[in-house]
Amino acid sequence: MIRKLLVVAAAVAIPVSVVAVTGVTAGAAKGPSPATDTAVCSGISGTVNFSTPLTTNGSTSATETTTVNATLTGCSATGGVPVSLTGGTVTGSFAGKPGSAKHPSATCGGLLGATKEKGTVSVTWNSTPAVPGTTIALKSATGGVSGTQASFSLSGKYKGSFGGSDKGKTSATQARTVESVGTLSGECGGAGISTIHLTGPASGNALTLQ
Repeated sequence: MIRKLLVVAAAVAIPVSVVAVTGVTAGAAKGPSPATDTAVCSGISGTVNFSTPLTTNGSTSATETTTVNATLTGCSATGGVPVSLTGGTVTGSFAGKPGSAKHPSATCGGLLGATKEKGTVSVTWNSTPAVPGTTIALKSATGGVSGTQASFSLSGKYKGSFGGSDKGKTSATQARTVESVGTLSGECGGAGISTIHLTGPASGNALTLQ
């Protein structure tokens, strides 16, 4: 469902907070870690694919699996560890519950409003020096409309680099679809939505991890 689409952005801009793995000898004091640094990315592009196309009525039996592949661009990092950050690669997959007559799966209605979401997204950073990646455990996704396109934001827990001083509590993720709301509505009433393309928000940053 569109909430799954939200999941994609999540990969793109969800909080990350965990102590970075660095080589530390027994008894030695831990040095600065990128886990508490801040990362900002202005752009995101990629795709969200649905194994069962999203339709108006959905499915009463299928298990919906969503796969996300995206690229973060225009990234920079600030904090205690000097890091030259240029971008990142986002990958992830999510499996929902089988649909039923009472609760169909793969419905287009899931693209709007707030929904609970479970899944894991990984971000591999392009940086010098290299820093640990980020693993995001999603909690919820909120879909809506931004101008003529669908939009979404994500929230969840993370571990890895760029959690900021508050461990990601004020981190934010934003993205929207390349397809217009009209195009998505047409696909819902037809063969269904099998792929959604992502792009950055109309304003602001696609990802702020702090």
